[in-house]
Amino acid sequence: MEDVDRRNCGLLWESDEFDFASKPSEGRSGGILTIWDRRAFSATSIQMYDSILWLEGEYGEEEKRVIIVNTYAPCDTRRKRELWRCLSERIQEKNGDRICIAGDFNAIRYEEERTGANDNSKREDIKGFNEFILSSDLVNFPLHGRNFTWSRSGSTIMSRLDRFLIAEEWFGSWPTSTQWELDKGLSDHCPILLGGSSQSWGSKPFRMLNCWKYLDGYNDFIREQWLNMKIDGWGVYVLKEKLKLIKGKLKDWHKQHTQNLEGKIKSAKEELNLLEVKGESSTLSTMEIDRKREVYLNLHKLMYLNCSIQCQRARIKWGLFEGRGVRPIPSNMFFQKMEEGDRDRLVQEF
Repeated sequence: MEDVDRRNCGLLWESDEFDFASKPSEGRSGGILTIWDRRAFSATSIQMYDSILWLEGEYGEEEKRVIIVNTYAPCDTRRKRELWRCLSERIQEKNGDRICIAGDFNAIRYEEERTGANDNSKREDIKGFNEFILSSDLVNFPLHGRNFTWSRSGSTIMSRLDRFLIAEEWFGSWPTSTQWELDKGLSDHCPILLGGSSQSWGSKPFRMLNCWKYLDGYNDFIREQWLNMKIDGWGVYVLKEKLKLIKGKLKDWHKQHTQNLEGKIKSAKEELNLLEVKGESSTLSTMEIDRKREVYLNLHKLMYLNCSIQCQRARIKWGLFEGRGVRPIPSNMFFQKMEEGDRDRLVQEF
């Protein structure tokens, strides 16, 4: 996504109390978006570099000075080396500050952080990434919940590409900092949460008519019901009575086809993540890979339906940007690379 505005960010955030900064994409990738709760964090400086969105400001009631860096590393080895050099120089300039670097580093630290791929890992990338972390005095602390953060549907390849890297001064202020990997949705990447494990999932969706067109059999149902209604009278009266009758039938039909959407989504996510976890320790069979692909497609369909319901609820009942009906992101700051199609996936996910 090349351009990000407040309306786009309002679809992702739980309230209107937020600010954001974004770095435009270069073609189909390279964009970066950072959103924060302005009641918790106040930005005093926003700077952009190649593959970097650098924020400085004050956090919390004590207004502690912090630096939040959102990065989306390129795949090219040469450009990656330039990114490590730029970050190292900036970190050295801010020596002694509380620094948190988060994002997709497109690099692993050890061979064990990748599985399912042929033994052709770029050792030069691994060496360069480790040298950057050590020379910058950053802490790469353990990831709880899972071993890998990236995988592609229909493939056995998994990698740990996403992480938080923290300066020691950050741990001095928040010694219990922990990073958790949350359940994966439609994205190839799992979301990472820094600082806690509490989750708030927001309001339940409000069911509106717009979602019906996404359900299989909708057109056939309408056609059958309409033709089977026998009402005598003049034209406008027949139309009015048919609309009244079909409204009631559609309500019942709607309940049958969209009942417990959240439960179905949860079950699909759980099954998908079970297959992901199994694939981390052993090779999935052909049947399991096919099942993984089938579950992913079903999850996509369910989330698209749920998104339609939630967006319609926001427009009609409360207004799009109040945040009710959209699942809140469980963090004061949200880091997400913005590729082509990411906005739609994020709306569906949250």
